[in-house]
Amino acid sequence: MKITDWFRADKPPEKIEQQQPGQEESPLEIHRSPVLKLLSRKLAEDRKFQILDLGPPLNENIGYFSQFRCKVHIDDFYSSFRDFDFFAPADEGSLDNLFSYLLPLPADARLDIVFLWDILNYMKLEECGYLFDHIQRHSRPGTAIFAMIYTRREMPEVPISFRIADNERIHYDSNSSITKTCPRHEGPSLEEKLGRFRITNSYLLRNGFKEYLLTCS
Repeated sequence: MKITDWFRADKPPEKIEQQQPGQEESPLEIHRSPVLKLLSRKLAEDRKFQILDLGPPLNENIGYFSQFRCKVHIDDFYSSFRDFDFFAPADEGSLDNLFSYLLPLPADARLDIVFLWDILNYMKLEECGYLFDHIQRHSRPGTAIFAMIYTRREMPEVPISFRIADNERIHYDSNSSITKTCPRHEGPSLEEKLGRFRITNSYLLRNGFKEYLLTCS
């Protein structure tokens, strides 16, 4: 099935983020996001979108979404995932049921864009696979996912709060000064867990992240 080409970048993948001359980082670390720029261009189209934001409900992000015609589902997924008392083997539970429980969506929800932010870095690869399986049940051809993978050896102990500043810039607001080893999910091992999603574009940034735009087939 052919996927629409709205997500095609205006520059090739794997480009290094370029800082504008004289531009300085603010204490909250403002970074330009190639993937957000692509998604903002899409959201400006004259139709209604369904968006899933798996970060906490932040005023800046709600304000960003409000400028477009969209219905937004917000679920602070990491908090519920971290705090959940996992099944014991005797419970005969499954990760498939777990993700349906932790991320309930209306049966008729058909998502257009999903903001995963950096949560994949805080999950095992197997768990990432179940999350993609769950999301794709509510996806359609062309559904896009925005995901960010750490490329450094260390990462914050808990996910960053990403606050959308405008159509192409994001504030990175760290929630902990403690770091831990980064799993650096990349390459074939990650691609095997994507299900119907494929890597459409990726951008290596100077801030230790690699941004991914994934699309559903």
